[in-house]
Amino acid sequence: MLATIVTAHYSQLYQDIPAAARILDLTLLEDDPNPHINFTRAAGLYRHSVEEAIRTLRPDWWLTADGAVYTHNTVHYLSLAEQTRLAQNIAGIDIQAILKTCITPSQTTYAQDY
Repeated sequence: MLATIVTAHYSQLYQDIPAAARILDLTLLEDDPNPHINFTRAAGLYRHSVEEAIRTLRPDWWLTADGAVYTHNTVHYLSLAEQTRLAQNIAGIDIQAILKTCITPSQTTYAQDY
């Protein structure tokens, strides 16, 4: 079965919602050569959380590594209320917890001092 693209990037699903301006997208930091935090892993965990938020509204949609959203079914776009809910759910992703799990082992003691 062929997949149908819903949007080229998940952020387009809620771009008209005012809360969207406050959303930090960890995938923008992917492959950042930071010695303290593995941003590639953080981006993957963040992307997984975003996909979970999308699937609460559209269980048949999935997120690809580049942020595109696809479905095997007919596309039923999000209503304004669903866009708002999605933006709120994504804004509510615990970025601090994700970053804490991605601290490199050599920096664990330092991070625990805070």
